[in-house]
Amino acid sequence: MTNTVVAIIAKEMIITTARKDVVEKSICLVNKAIPKPIKYVNSINTDVL
Repeated sequence: MTNTVVAIIAKEMIITTARKDVVEKSICLVNKAIPKPIKYVNSINTDVL
């Protein structure tokens, strides 16, 4: 019984840490991606004006 409980807890911990890594990576990608379109849009707006 205790072994299965430990295994379940370990599994949950691995899943949660994996999710954190994925979230951090996706946040980094979004942060990298966001400034470029904004700069691009700003340059278009200034060209149009």
